[in-house]
Amino acid sequence: MRGDLFRRNRKGFTLVELLVALAVFAILTAIAYPMYQEQVRKSRRAAVKGSILQVSQFMERYYTENRSYGDAGGNSLSMNDVYNASIMEDPNTVEQYYTLNLTSNSTAYTILAVPKSGQSADVCANLSLLSTGVRSTSSNHTGCW
Repeated sequence: MRGDLFRRNRKGFTLVELLVALAVFAILTAIAYPMYQEQVRKSRRAAVKGSILQVSQFMERYYTENRSYGDAGGNSLSMNDVYNASIMEDPNTVEQYYTLNLTSNSTAYTILAVPKSGQSADVCANLSLLSTGVRSTSSNHTGCW
């Protein structure tokens, strides 16, 4: 009788219960963390797509004013020209995870976003937008644009 009374008053967890709880936590973490990482990459991709469209709008406004996608000397515009025009909301956030490149001539331009650092594992890889409106990626993954 004394042994039953002694066991009932114990508080806490046994080692087996603790190990089971730890195993459940580890399994849930192993499932949830990769999904979280993918959502973070997806939100960064959405931010760079918005930036690409802002650069495209800048180029179209520039063409409307100058009748060319290049400068008066026929030189290509660069991302520095875009940054100097202050049309992007927060270029530092995008530039932290992507390198934006702009190439242009008098009749066309191409905007290319190349992932870097934590974004390099993104399934969409490079994103590009042509002056004709054609959007593409360097991967075969659908749904990137």
